[in-house]
Amino acid sequence: MTIRYDEGPKQGLPIHFFSRDELAAVTQQGFQPVTEPREEFIRRAPPKTGHWAQWEMIWQKS
Repeated sequence: MTIRYDEGPKQGLPIHFFSRDELAAVTQQGFQPVTEPREEFIRRAPPKTGHWAQWEMIWQKS
């Protein structure tokens, strides 16, 4: 999924968000995994509510 930020420090930038399966596909050739993928949950600081999640992994270029 690609979105474009309408405000803030990333205003106007198109940012692509990858699913776990997409990350595996785009790194299948040319990279070796150093760590397993893990889902990181980040809670918003009050007074904001909710959280967001992102996949994190480390690869080494082969």
